[in-house]
Amino acid sequence: MKSLTVINNRRCIAVLQLLVISLYGCDGQKLILTGPVDGTVESSTTTSSISDESVTESTVVIGSAESIAVNDVVVSDTLDNVTSNDDMAIAYIADRAALGPVKIMAVGDSITHGVDSVPSYRQEFTALLQAASCNFTMVGSQLTSENTNGDSQAYIGAHEGYSGHRADHFLTGHVSSSGSNPGIRVSMETYTPDVVLLHLGSNDVAHEQDVSNALTDLENVLNAIYEVKPESLVLIANVIPWFSDHPYPGVNADIGRLGDGVQHLVNERSDPFLKLVDVRSGFTESMMLNDLIHPNARGESHIADAFMDIYQPIANCQSL
Repeated sequence: MKSLTVINNRRCIAVLQLLVISLYGCDGQKLILTGPVDGTVESSTTTSSISDESVTESTVVIGSAESIAVNDVVVSDTLDNVTSNDDMAIAYIADRAALGPVKIMAVGDSITHGVDSVPSYRQEFTALLQAASCNFTMVGSQLTSENTNGDSQAYIGAHEGYSGHRADHFLTGHVSSSGSNPGIRVSMETYTPDVVLLHLGSNDVAHEQDVSNALTDLENVLNAIYEVKPESLVLIANVIPWFSDHPYPGVNADIGRLGDGVQHLVNERSDPFLKLVDVRSGFTESMMLNDLIHPNARGESHIADAFMDIYQPIANCQSL
């Protein structure tokens, strides 16, 4: 039997090297994210601090395993030493892919849902994953996008995108013509995604909600995701710009401030499982539909490329 060390708290990942050194010595032990250990075990606790956030009573389990599930962190010999935030995410996705398709859930408003005969960036992102031979499956209760006539599009792909929905709708749940949003907690519990793609908050600003309030709701969405599944990898977009002054003059500037706030939020949290996706750099007016709010096919490809630029190095998919 292989001897394993399991840590039951995602927040303890950053101190695993110290634990490995103390438990096993500096002999090149490797990290892999996996699940609970069955069999004879002994346990102890540790207390540490990560970025001023206290981590207490994180159980360390040492023992032999007949089977391994999917929720914890294991010291193993299948990956290189984890020494940075990127390495932690890489180890996590590598383990998930080894267990089966990585479950990816796209979450957001019309940018995720798709409008006006444009099926959203999800179609192109899925094509990029397939071309790179990524081991994945898209999950969610929604299956199609809609055009302005309400007709289903040819592209079918599971997601949690709802046109017109605000960040707070993902906290409370909300029903509209674009679907019945159960709220992010229910979606996380139902589909247990390994990866969440998040482009959200523009509708909050469009409803003249203060940018700071929109960011608070967005951070609460992140908190809810991690409360349900602490080890989830979230790729959050700094939202595409608007080139319209609808519904009020200055809304495009407020959308820009929202994007700045998302970037600040990611930097402040300094979480190895939270990655910024820069969708707004290089995004031009020519990538918009006539409403100057929603992306056209070029804009969708731009967004998909931005998400793939972050995900590919983490997933380390092998190109065909």
